[in-house]
Amino acid sequence: MPVNGHPALGEADAANVSEALWSQWRGTLQRHGLGHEMLGRFAASLQDLPRALWRAPLGVYAGLSLAEIRSLKAHGEKRVGAVLAIFANLHGILSRAEACPHLTAKIVPSFVTRIESWCSSLGGGLRGSRCLWWWGCAVSLVAGCAVSTTRYGRGRPRNCVNRGSRCCSNSC
Repeated sequence: MPVNGHPALGEADAANVSEALWSQWRGTLQRHGLGHEMLGRFAASLQDLPRALWRAPLGVYAGLSLAEIRSLKAHGEKRVGAVLAIFANLHGILSRAEACPHLTAKIVPSFVTRIESWCSSLGGGLRGSRCLWWWGCAVSLVAGCAVSTTRYGRGRPRNCVNRGSRCCSNSC
């Protein structure tokens, strides 16, 4: 079932994930040292991940069996499915990268590579600190994504919580 245009593990699929498959997924993430990274960084959309999990380290879940995760308080099938989808997607990317040990992969949101390409295409026009400033703006916008309009009122764009900050005040 696609999530915001991205393939994802559906709730029905999450119920069918075996301990053996889960062990394979978490092993891949542990080998790549991603335990300190936050779940929200790898979600297809923060709207599909409960806010309480945005900053949860992958290592918290990588250290647990699937049965232990399912028995955690407030971890119903939807929450467990969101965690499993992130692990499944990362495993898919990283296992393909392992097939080419002479290369390395950097996992970032797709918009980041577009910003990096744009910065480098400008040649001398946007290098060093100026490009880093724009980079910081993009990162701060992403950090504020997925907040609904019901919390902030009708006049604010749906995906912006940074209204009034230096880098996005013109776009909000």
